[in-house]
Amino acid sequence: MLIPFKSKAAADFFMLQTHAAPLFEMMGKSITAQGVIPASDIVTCLSKLQMGLANTPAANPITADSQSSESAHDSAEHTIGLKQRAWPLIDMLERANRKQVDVMWGVST
Repeated sequence: MLIPFKSKAAADFFMLQTHAAPLFEMMGKSITAQGVIPASDIVTCLSKLQMGLANTPAANPITADSQSSESAHDSAEHTIGLKQRAWPLIDMLERANRKQVDVMWGVST
């Protein structure tokens, strides 16, 4: 399932729920159909997320099953790690913190 992320501070983006779930876990949040990180909680969530990612091994890839037929060398070139997948959320949180606005997910405006 695709989860839309929105904030008045940054462009909207979408993330697969399977990729967002570990990021929410690091922030101490439950991934629900919709929710909000209030401006007052962004610093705490951002700090928890960055600490969680710092403790995540670089070789913590999320890969597609379709790569099973490729050689190990070829599949390493197409691996996207959790730290890379977190970048849009981190960017949105940082921008929202600077503007003191909320970050929402799963809500339509």
